[in-house]
Amino acid sequence: MLKRHEDALMQRFDAVAQRGFAQIAWWELYLWYGASRISKTIWRDLRDRFAEVASDDGAELHIYDQADDTLLLIHSDGLKKISDRLGESE
Repeated sequence: MLKRHEDALMQRFDAVAQRGFAQIAWWELYLWYGASRISKTIWRDLRDRFAEVASDDGAELHIYDQADDTLLLIHSDGLKKISDRLGESE
């Protein structure tokens, strides 16, 4: 992986760790990894790199395929339901 691609990927993981989510276009993933198909090795690498950035040792990275040709990366603890927030204010 080229340094500039690694930097772009790590910026996305910083966003996931801080904001709870980020998106990656499929074409970016193929470009960054120089792959013609996305293998288990790439999925493991994504998981491992996220674990390095996440401050929580038990943090999990959830990856969803979206209809607009992007992947949605979500931090397992990075988002709260609106109903959870409403309960806190009462």
